[in-house]
Amino acid sequence: MPKSLRFRIEYLKAFTRRYTVALVIGVFVATVAIVFTPQVIDFLSSPQFKTERKGIVSLTTERKLPDEILQKVSYGLTQKDDQDNYIASPIVESIQQSSDQKSSLIKLKKDIYWHNGKNISAEDVKTELPALNIKTTDKLSLYIQTSNVIASLPSFLSKPLLKNNTVGNGEYKISELRYQQGYVKKITLTHVKKQKPNLAYIFYPTIKDAIIALKLGEINEVSTLPSRDEIPPWPNFQVNNTLDTSQYVALYINNEKYDKKMRQALAYATPKTESKKDRALTPIDPNSWAFSPQVKEYNLDNKRAGELFKGNETKKVQILVGDRQLLSVAEFIKRNWHDALGLEVEIISQTSQLSGNYDTFLTKTTIPADPDQYAFWHSTQTSTNITKLNNPLIDRLLEEGRQTTNKQERERIYAEFQKVLLEETPAIFLYYPTTYSVSRIK
Repeated sequence: MPKSLRFRIEYLKAFTRRYTVALVIGVFVATVAIVFTPQVIDFLSSPQFKTERKGIVSLTTERKLPDEILQKVSYGLTQKDDQDNYIASPIVESIQQSSDQKSSLIKLKKDIYWHNGKNISAEDVKTELPALNIKTTDKLSLYIQTSNVIASLPSFLSKPLLKNNTVGNGEYKISELRYQQGYVKKITLTHVKKQKPNLAYIFYPTIKDAIIALKLGEINEVSTLPSRDEIPPWPNFQVNNTLDTSQYVALYINNEKYDKKMRQALAYATPKTESKKDRALTPIDPNSWAFSPQVKEYNLDNKRAGELFKGNETKKVQILVGDRQLLSVAEFIKRNWHDALGLEVEIISQTSQLSGNYDTFLTKTTIPADPDQYAFWHSTQTSTNITKLNNPLIDRLLEEGRQTTNKQERERIYAEFQKVLLEETPAIFLYYPTTYSVSRIK
């Protein structure tokens, strides 16, 4: 055997004897790495290690979190099914209603928990729904009593329950909550079963701030923007628009200042969108079973407006604007009121609480999930009936609508209500706003 080969063999033997432990460990680690690397990669790429970051333009506190977040964090006592009916939520075992429809017995499921690990009890729910007359018969039973039938009660019970404003019981839990100058800056939601990515919501005071954050990669998307004006035409970003039928833009009229003829004259002299898709006809959600299009539309008609206005001594009208995004709409109305009726119109941006002596008020209004419109138009609701509408027939229809649980009968009542309301013209319903979202193309 050549000396060089023998030397190498002896050297290898000596090296092996000296580093036996290290070599064994190395072989073991390499084997484990080869065998388990795919599993490790799968684990690290699982949803729990991913975070989707979304920007929201808003100044808010933990007491007024967006509904988009609340719906993910917690359940209420009821929820809507595919047929638009309210049924027991995942935390409720059963709901039993009395024959007179004035009381309900709600039984919670056993072994359901808040995200802090504590059991959800009937007393917890009672505390979170102080507006209702609730008695707790045991740890899991709630007895709700009302003096009158309230058909919209199931809708109210769908409100997500939160303990101490931040502890829920839903699919996601709040794992991080940051503040900046007293407002919420960031909320991170973690999927309870770790089957979906984390959701991080970052709040910005202005659209400009949110757009800059998107450009810098701090967020992947910013949504519910009121216009495209501040969205730059950047490459690798896409802009989507959505018609938001959960709210409408309307011009409310002080019914104590202007009679029906004057209100109808203003309605006919107010320009409307020509699109049937985004035109708001009534205050009820157009996707609701209770919506009726069989109402007076008040399409722009300057001639009819002039006929109704003839003999009216009003020379000046103020338009208070509750949202600066609507100032251009107010200007459009101003021009046509001047041309059609000869009115001198003053536009005022309304930043304080609406006073009782206003003329007209242009703003957005959120549409309730249930068609019950009692708070907005009933003559007894002085704090929320901002138009000061006082119509006995409308009062009666609103009372019947909220005290009738039969869906077909309610549909008939609310169809009549919408017809009478539009004839009375306490407000001029204009359109459903379009919102925009911009996101990074993946």
